[in-house]
Amino acid sequence: TTPLDVLRHPFITRVTAPLGALATQAFAEAEAALAACDSKAMRPAKVMMRVYRHTLERLRTNHWRITPPAKGFAKVRQRAEKLALALYYGLV
Repeated sequence: TTPLDVLRHPFITRVTAPLGALATQAFAEAEAALAACDSKAMRPAKVMMRVYRHTLERLRTNHWRITPPAKGFAKVRQRAEKLALALYYGLV
């Protein structure tokens, strides 16, 4: 069994959906903890959190189906999105 076989398994959402709920809760807890910290010192953590939260939201929108790694233009687009998020939240 390869990792791609696991990702393509028809019951993968039985695992990924509950994990997504845990991740959503963890993001909420992390955001609350970061609010009590020095904003400037925590900027890198906030940027990373936003990038990963974006990935979580994409998975949720995709009904927890994990797609194989992007190729070609789709890969460039994903990297551009991550860079845009990092720049935006890094400067805000």
